[in-house]
Amino acid sequence: RQLSRVLLAEAAAGEPYGIYPRLDATFLFYTQRFSTAVENEQDLRAFLARDQRVWLLAQRDEFAKLADLPPLHEVARDADLKEGYLLLTNRPR
Repeated sequence: RQLSRVLLAEAAAGEPYGIYPRLDATFLFYTQRFSTAVENEQDLRAFLARDQRVWLLAQRDEFAKLADLPPLHEVARDADLKEGYLLLTNRPR
């Protein structure tokens, strides 16, 4: 719930968010917003390369396996150090 609250407080209307590597139904429920499909690393790279501010909810252990991504800024994280989630954006305010 905490990360969904942060997203709703920080993201402007119309700014897309994606969830990597798979959808998290709880996050979708609490944000009451649709997520952009980010089903694999190629989708993730294309999503992050958009010419607009985007948000990413990333499972920490899976995200750590990726290399050479565009610069991202951590906005928040949950308490689970291994399989928890990070909330990131490509453009901080």
